[in-house]
Parts: sequence; structure tokens; C-alpha cells
Amino acid sequence: MDLELSDKILLLECYINGGKSITNAIRAFCTEKRIKNDRHKPPTKSVEYLINKFYETGSLLKQKPPGRSSNDFFIEEVQSHVEEFERNVSVRSTASAVTPCKSTVHKILRNSLCLIPYKTTLDSKLTDNAIEERMEFVNAFLSHVAADENFLNRVLFSDESNFDTNPRINKQNDRIWAYEKPVACGTKEQYPKKVCVWLGITTSFIIGPYFFDGTVNQTTYQDMLQKLVIPELKRRRKYSSVIFQQDGATCHTSRKVKDFLLHHFGENRVISRGFPFKWPGYSHDLTPLDFSVWPVIKAKINARNFSSINDLRDAIDAEVAGIPQDYFRACIMAVPERCRKCLEKKGQRFE
Repeated sequence: MDLELSDKILLLECYINGGKSITNAIRAFCTEKRIKNDRHKPPTKSVEYLINKFYETGSLLKQKPPGRSSNDFFIEEVQSHVEEFERNVSVRSTASAVTPCKSTVHKILRNSLCLIPYKTTLDSKLTDNAIEERMEFVNAFLSHVAADENFLNRVLFSDESNFDTNPRINKQNDRIWAYEKPVACGTKEQYPKKVCVWLGITTSFIIGPYFFDGTVNQTTYQDMLQKLVIPELKRRRKYSSVIFQQDGATCHTSRKVKDFLLHHFGENRVISRGFPFKWPGYSHDLTPLDFSVWPVIKAKINARNFSSINDLRDAIDAEVAGIPQDYFRACIMAVPERCRKCLEKKGQRFE
């Protein structure tokens, strides 16, 4: 089953809203997508696999599966070629080396080996200090989880992300299926309007989204904490128990904000740089907002253009409100397993 991310999200929502029944989820999904032909319905086993994968990893994004061995000669040859050269392996070069035609090599790579053609990307190399920080954090986090069965329910994970009224079109990969060539597939503003969004999630409730007007600095960030986070925690009677998590952005770790957090939470209920429970840098693979929540929201928001910031804000509000609380809970519950993967990789990134 090869579904778009938006369809996977819809299937998950149908599963949760349908009493966590696979049958009800498929029925509701087909109704929403107006699917009447049984051949086009998602298979039960595929949906079950998708749901189990989400509850295990906290993510609906595709992960690169390992290659599978086979007795077929050409499959073994293609797999051997890919493993030998590792980088910059094209279908054309593989076909020249192994002898089958390009279409056969493409089928082997896609269908038999289940490989995905990722683009080469550059990422900042983790320093020894960053690796050490990640190891210290995951060990401390897992210790807290083991010592307190309610620990994960107390953590308020938070993060910001930027959204654009005119998201960029991928001219290389995006395609329009039509009988005639479109005159234009979109417009591009020279200086598109952007908005920075803050969101906080726990296993039982969320806070936000909160939209910053202009640049996020220590003053605007503290104002958000003062006007939104603290009152909301008091209203929910979580003020004295919640553990506040934030990353190491400069506006988060200024003396002004640190004093504010110390006053309201104390040094033992903050996970952040500059506190005893230190959040490690370069750790997007460990915070649920980065590894699961933001990608889900952006998959829907970035598929559209907006005429104004207000329209963009309304759309983000609607997308966040449409995500079931069980989704946020599953994302947070997947953090310990991700910490274990980080340990297995000895502090290196694992995805």
C-alpha cells in the first residue's frame, strides 16, 4: 500500500475516531475518499501494519527499509552494486554494470529491494561534545522514565516552526497530471510572508498554537510564556507538576528567560540548556514535534498558498485542532524507544 502522507493521517484519524477498529477505519476512509470499488480499498493487513508502525515509532513518515537478499542472480548483482558504491548510484550506471536494461534495474531497486531514491543532503557533523551531550541526555531521560511511571505524562514538549504563505514549489519532483500543459502552476512572491508558530504538547493536552508577531527574541518568547503557557497550566491545574522542555535556541536560554523559568518551575522541572537536565543540541530526532508533529502539519499546509497571514494562521489552527490527542500521546510515548536507538548508535543520529 503506497499512500500519500495525508491519506495515512486520515486513516489514523479514522482508526482513532472509529473506536480503534481496523474495519471501521477502512470504512470511514473509503467514505471520506469516496472509494466504492473494493480493488481501491486499502488492504486490512496494510492498514494494520501502518497503525502498528505508528504506535511503535510515533511517526507516519517513510523510513528507509534494509535491503533484502534473494536467490535471483540479477537481484543479487544489483544489491551488490548498490552496497559497493553506496553513494551516487544511478539506474543507468547500475544497468551498465549488471547488464539488465534500465527498466529491469528500476523494478529491482523499487520492488525487490524496496529501496527509495533519496537525494543527497548535507547535515552538520556532530562534534564529540554534541555526541556526549546526547548520550548524557538519553541516559538521564531513560532513568527518569524507569524511576517514575508518570514521568512522560508530566513533560510538556515545546518547539517553534516557520510557515510560509507561499511555499516553494518543487519544480523537479512535483507533477501535474492533465490533458494539456498548464500555463502556470503557481506564483512566487519575492518576499513571501512568514509566521513563526509555537506549540506545546503533552500526553493529555496541548497548548497553542501561538503565533509570534515579527522576530522571536527573549522578550517575545517570555511574553508568550507569561501570557499563554503559565495561565494555561494553572487553568488545567498542572502548574506545580509539569516538566517544561525546550531546545537550546538563543531566545530560550537568555538570562531573562532562564530566570523566568526558574521562578515558575524551579531548576528540576525544566529540560533545557543551562539547567541540570540539559537538552542536547542537534537533536531533532528526539523531540516529538520535530520528528512527527511538524512534518504532519506542514504536509498539509505547504500544499496550499495563502493570500494573507491571517488565512495561514487559520489553516494552522484548523490542522492542529484536527489532530487527535492520541496522536500526540503516541508521539511522546515513542521518545524512550528513540533514546534507546540513540544509545545503540552511541550518540549519533539514527535517522
